[in-house]
Formats: sequence, C-alpha cells, structure tokens
Amino acid sequence: MKRDGKTIPIRLPLAADWRRSSDISWRTTSWDLRRIATGGLLLKSLDAQQRKQAKIEPGQLALRVEHVGQYGAHAVAKKAGFKENDIITAFDDITRDVRETELFAHVLRKHEAGTIVPVTVLRQGELQSFRLKIQ
Repeated sequence: MKRDGKTIPIRLPLAADWRRSSDISWRTTSWDLRRIATGGLLLKSLDAQQRKQAKIEPGQLALRVEHVGQYGAHAVAKKAGFKENDIITAFDDITRDVRETELFAHVLRKHEAGTIVPVTVLRQGELQSFRLKIQ
C-alpha cells in the first residue's frame, strides 16, 4: 500500500480455508459445474423465513431448485424427475446446510462421471427420493 508516496507493508489475515469458503456460483463457469454436479439445476439457499415455512430445521440442507435445465446435458436432472421449487434436503451423504458452491466442490472431489448419487427433495410437503447421474 502507498501512503504519502511511501510504500507501507500491510498484513491481511485470511482464514485458513478462505479459498474453499468463497462463493463461485455467480461465475459464468458455474453453468458447467451445474451440468456436471447437479444435472443442470440452479440452486438457492433458503432464508430463515422460507425454512420455517417448509419446516426445515436450522443447520439442515435446504437448497431450492430455482431452475431446471431443459436441453441436452443440462437436462439430466429434469429427466431424473426434478422440478422447480423442489427443496433438496439431502444430496449424496450431505444433510448439513451448505451452499450450491459446496455441493459443486463435493461432487468434483468425490465422484467421477457416471456415478449415481441419491438425492432427497421436499416437494409440496412430501419427501421424495431421486437418483442423479453425475456428468
């Protein structure tokens, strides 16, 4: 940093896992990650009021399906039966509250293309189970 024409060293403390805690879902490249990890689903975390309405406890996974891809490789989730407004409450072995970004990371670290993962959704107050093929 420069102040009054002088270079002054500064320290910027960062958490040990700062890179993993970043949210990348806004990036254009996330559309490819959505195709790979969620079969073309766009997911948004529920806020406290939405959780209360859906009767989902704090700390439990709660990702609302905002959009379901319709074409080609982005339609894998659609073909598996997912619909807009489904709320994902379990994805593979994840039941704790995570963001869409962490779901991407989980799939990329643990699964190869072709793997089938179990997914539980809350749809109109009823839990339903699906199987999603990782791309």
